[in-house]
Amino acid sequence: MASDTSIINKLKTLTRKWVMATVPLLICLTLGISHSVLAQTYIDVEPDEGDEVGSLNRAVEDNGEDGVIFRLQRGGVYWTDANITADYHLHIEAEEGDGPPPMIRPAVDLVDGTSDHPIHAEGDLTLRGIYYAGLDDVGNWMGNTRLRSEDTRAVLDNMYFDYHTCFILRSDADNTSWFVTDSQFRHMGQETDPNCGRVYDSRGNDTDSLVFVNNTMYLGTHFVIRPHGGTVNYLEFDHNTVVDWGYHLDIGLTREVVFTNNLLMNLGFRGNSGREGVGYSDHSLLTFMRADSIEAYNDDERDILISNNNMGTLRQEYKDVLESHFVEGDSLWEDPVDTPFLHEQLIDSVGDHLMDIGVLVMENNIQEPEEEGLQFEDRPDVDSVVEYVDAFLTDPSQDLPAPWDRRDNLDVGVDEWRNFSYNTDAESYTAAQDGFPLGDLNWFPEQKQAWEEGDPVSVEKPDVIASEFKLLGNYPNPFNPVTNIAYELASPSEVNMQVYNVLGENVGSINLGMQSAGFHTTSYDASGLSSGVYIVRMQVEGNVQNIRMTLIK
Repeated sequence: MASDTSIINKLKTLTRKWVMATVPLLICLTLGISHSVLAQTYIDVEPDEGDEVGSLNRAVEDNGEDGVIFRLQRGGVYWTDANITADYHLHIEAEEGDGPPPMIRPAVDLVDGTSDHPIHAEGDLTLRGIYYAGLDDVGNWMGNTRLRSEDTRAVLDNMYFDYHTCFILRSDADNTSWFVTDSQFRHMGQETDPNCGRVYDSRGNDTDSLVFVNNTMYLGTHFVIRPHGGTVNYLEFDHNTVVDWGYHLDIGLTREVVFTNNLLMNLGFRGNSGREGVGYSDHSLLTFMRADSIEAYNDDERDILISNNNMGTLRQEYKDVLESHFVEGDSLWEDPVDTPFLHEQLIDSVGDHLMDIGVLVMENNIQEPEEEGLQFEDRPDVDSVVEYVDAFLTDPSQDLPAPWDRRDNLDVGVDEWRNFSYNTDAESYTAAQDGFPLGDLNWFPEQKQAWEEGDPVSVEKPDVIASEFKLLGNYPNPFNPVTNIAYELASPSEVNMQVYNVLGENVGSINLGMQSAGFHTTSYDASGLSSGVYIVRMQVEGNVQNIRMTLIK
């Protein structure tokens, strides 16, 4: 609630961490269904050489099934000659070791000159350590990744997503879940249609969980996230760096939101849509929608935390361009000079309504980002994007100049990516929860390691005793290999926790015996487990609660 203390809000954040309200596994646990272990089989796929394409397509077609992991060679290029549409858990990852990541790219059909998006999964999807480029071999932009069946899940870790047209992640069915960690996104959109250029788009389908942790995104032309009228049960956006993006974040019809520790700079450089798609008005960085009119839930059931973020400012060069297109007396325009920009216009009128009814909490966000002097190590140049914005506001129907990072000999490859570390004397460097840097922690390896190990972590005990038992969550999450599980007891109770893998198998127990009423934490060492998502099931006097935690080794 809006009147809660920061301690309670931190506990609320823990509660939300990696929780999914609609998880098929929980049904299995409730029904006591047991699953046999699926042995993992590795298939090493040779990269394409010369004029040959489609080695990954053929490997998946010939060997694909649950439990198979397709392992790609570092430095290799894998040209896909058709959609990969597996209806099982498709798992593709880079081989271990050093060297550039393997690259997946669409290949052009030599007969009709077209290419296909590489992966449209019909089942669960796991991608790890891959460079996923949408630029085909004749310069067309393709490459979006889709979940096309209900109740499926994608785990995307340590990925590079580059050159994509309208969106890179898309849901074509209800109740999909996306877990995106330690990945980078750039060059989202295209010159011919500035109303493309998104990281995630649900296309109006309802999303179960949408989790982005420790990612960097730069140079996109439209929304970062767009539910597009669909509901989202749980959205977590934590420790992400987003720089130079055309529009903002659409929280839309989301029930639970954890929006924390993010660094967002220069969002909204396109201005706002007006007459025939041209115009400027001060607009909100986060947009919400009223849920009272839908059948899924009402506004008073929502729970939204926006904490410890730097929402950034708009670069002066873009303000100047927008001002140059200002139309005196036009109701579609507001003067960008006389109107405060992003941070004071953080939320829209629906956000104000959600604050009024106590379901939206905003705290500890940097209020004057322009005064902290933050400088990125290697930020894109401003000229090409200014040229793009000016052309768009002049005539959006014309062929627009590319707003992309115009380095000499720009091509796909990790060597061309920007460095978004920043000066340690900036306020943002210690403004995240527990004193960590804001934004993607991968730019600060030592702090990232401490964050993963849970040091420092300061979760204070609340002053009141819970009226019922609560399994609050675990921190850090993701973790390797030790995490702390927090819980509250309303009265002295026997505490027993069980740990399950995603197949519903019991892989560990935490028997704590009789515990006093109040707030407790216990550590759990997962050294003997492999990377993956696990469920902790806590039972107290016949009542059961579950949380999800993610082990990444």
